[in-house]
Formats: sequence, C-alpha cells, structure tokens
Amino acid sequence: MGDSLKEKLILSDDPENNKPIEPLPVAAPAASPAAPPKVKITWRLCLGFRPKMSQAETYFVYARLFALVVFLILPFAIYSHDLEKVREAWYTPFLAIVAAAIPASGAPIAGGIIFIPVLQLDSLTVRNAIAFSSATQMLGVGVFAPASWLVRDPKIFLVKPMITAVLVGIFAELMVLLVIPDPGDYAVQIFFLVFIFLLAVNTAWGIFYGKLLVQDDSLISMRDNPLHFALLVFLCLVGGALTGYIAIGIDKIFFMLLTTLHHTHPMKTSISAITVVGLVSFPGAIVHFIRGTVPVNYWVTAIPGLLVGSMLGPIANLALGSRRILQLFVIILVVEIARSIQILATTH
Repeated sequence: MGDSLKEKLILSDDPENNKPIEPLPVAAPAASPAAPPKVKITWRLCLGFRPKMSQAETYFVYARLFALVVFLILPFAIYSHDLEKVREAWYTPFLAIVAAAIPASGAPIAGGIIFIPVLQLDSLTVRNAIAFSSATQMLGVGVFAPASWLVRDPKIFLVKPMITAVLVGIFAELMVLLVIPDPGDYAVQIFFLVFIFLLAVNTAWGIFYGKLLVQDDSLISMRDNPLHFALLVFLCLVGGALTGYIAIGIDKIFFMLLTTLHHTHPMKTSISAITVVGLVSFPGAIVHFIRGTVPVNYWVTAIPGLLVGSMLGPIANLALGSRRILQLFVIILVVEIARSIQILATTH
C-alpha cells in the first residue's frame, strides 16, 4: 500500500501530470444557413451600375440611360401642339414603373394585370385598356427586361420551351383577334375577372406554402416526352387565346407548367415566362395599333416608366424581398377583383 501511495506522489510531482485537464471536445452546433449579404442600395445601383460589370453591361447601362432621356422627351415632342394629351396621361409613367418592376423583380406576372383595371378608372374602355397593355408589354417585358438579362446572363432563358410557347401563343392570339368572333366587352371583363381571381388564389397559396419563393440551384432538363410536349402546346394555345382576349395569361400558364411538371428553376422560368408574354404581345399590339384601339398618348407617355421599372425591379427585390413583393401583389389583386365586380355590376 505504501509503495502504491509513494508511486502516486511521485507521479503527481511530474510536471507532465500536473497539466490542467482539458475538457472533452464538444460537437459544435450545426451552422445556421448564412443570411444573404446585405447590399447597400445607392443611386449608382438604381441606375444599373453593379460591381465587377463586364464591358458589354457597362455599354448597355449607358445606352439605356440615353434611351430614357429620349423617351422622356418623346411625348412632349409628339404632342408639342397639344400638351393636353400629355397632361391627361400624367400618371401612366408612375403606373408603368410599378407594372414593369413587378416582373423585373422576379414575379412571373406581366404588367397588364396592373394596367387594365387602373385605366378603366380613367374612363377608358376595357378594349382600350387591353390594347394599351399589349402595346406596353411588347416593350416592357418583350424588349427592356429580356435585354438586361441577355447582357447579364443569357443562359437564364429556357430557349426550347420558349420557342414552342411563343409560336403557339402567337397563333392562338391571332386566331382570337382576327378569326374568332368578338365575344363583346362584358365577356372579356368576365375573362379578366376569372383570371385575376385564380391568379390571386394561386399566388396566395404559393406564398403560404413557399412554393413561389424556392430558389433551387438545379435546373432539371426538359424531358423528351410527347405527352408533355402535347400538354405544353395545348396550354399555350389556351394561354395565347387568353393573351388575345385580356393581354395576359400565357406567362402564368407557362410558369406553372414548367415549375410543376419539369421542376425548372423558379427564377429562370419567371424570366422566360414574362419574355414569352412580351414576344406574344408583339403581333397583338400591331393589330391593336392598326385598329386604332391603343390610346397612343397614354402609351408614349408610359414608355419612360417601363424603362425605369425594369431598372428598379431588381432593387425592389433586394429591398423588400420576394415574399413581401408577392404579398403586396395579392393585395393589389384583391382590390382589382372588387373593382372588376363593380364594373360588371354597373355595365350589365
């Protein structure tokens, strides 16, 4: 026993044995996902200048700013002899900023959903409002928004399904405008009411379950499936007809089909969808211009707002976030539904 105690004392005198006992390693808690870095919003960012821009992007931003100055002068140059035409359309640039910023911020919804009910408040007929929407979408989401993405990231477009959607949509749109008998203003107003109601329900459902806000890094390639292709063609026929009647529709159908059936990246599909409705709007807008149903003074005055909205959409996404933008959009849709019901009640 004495030897054992002596051994312990000897061991305890050893400096190696007198080191403080180190605690057992504890597993570090799982790291929470890093929050996206906050981006300082500056006037340069609002104008389109970003860090580490390519030379092509820089030239594009300067060209866009020059175009903005030209578009600001254009309505005053055209109506210099009758400035009252510009005055009565004073609010359209601000309306166009909102209508263009929504799709530019990443929501798969074209600006017609904003234009049509608001213009009807200004005593324009539903036909004039639809023609105006078609003409503005031709530029806003047919030229300005896709041009920005072509310079920044051309691979964002889902080219193959877009080609099918545009060709089929244009065919259906022209059939509605030129061949199928006109259903009348009341029927068109009902089409619009049903569409915005379904859109409000779908968007609210997506916000509640997070379906519209998922940003998956993968892009599942389109499957070579004749049934899926036939479904794409059929739904684009329906969407093109809707676009002929109410200037919108094919964008949302295209987005829901590809994200649901093919699980494509939401942002890529959204940009592709709004570009589809913009390109489909070209022949429809030409038909409306020939028929004289486009209120040209409103359209010319709105063009600067379309360009500014396409610039501010990404900034709005950074400042508010996708969820809040879509929540505001649902509120706007509810107001539009109430307004459309009031119009139907007073015109029938």
